[in-house]
Amino acid sequence: MAVTINRRGLKITIDLPTLERLNPDNVMNNETKDRLGNTALTAIKSRVTNGLSPVEGVPRFPGYKSTRDGSGYPRTAAIREKFPAKKTRPVNLTLSGEFLSLLTYRVDQLGITIGWFDRRQRTRDLIATHQEGRHPHVPRRQILPLDEGNRFVASIRRSIKNVVLERITRIINS
Repeated sequence: MAVTINRRGLKITIDLPTLERLNPDNVMNNETKDRLGNTALTAIKSRVTNGLSPVEGVPRFPGYKSTRDGSGYPRTAAIREKFPAKKTRPVNLTLSGEFLSLLTYRVDQLGITIGWFDRRQRTRDLIATHQEGRHPHVPRRQILPLDEGNRFVASIRRSIKNVVLERITRIINS
């Protein structure tokens, strides 16, 4: 790579061997894919733990009905006994932690896929309740941008982009 500075500004020239090293297979190696998966999962879970959806345009998770009338979930005796620290705010999907702990990533040929890969009925029920909003008494609390036109919030997209840019920088500088 060559950098030339003249009166008109900065000119960067990348030589052919460097360009050849920037092929997609080299940029998206297994190490980079693992970093992408870990970075994305950490960012997603961090937002959810704070009661925020990682999906752009989806507001703070809707509150529990009990916060409106003072009774019911999570103030029921059974929940208080089993999970005494459960608060009404933020709605963070961490009661047992099962739903978030099942969210993971898989490395594939082109990159990564984030989702729930456990096929047990319990997992499917949790997905239907939270991600898809199919339970009549629980509002939808979307974690992944699976609807058409959805995408992650800017901070998550930036984190993902930075992992790839760091990899490209390492290739160029090697």
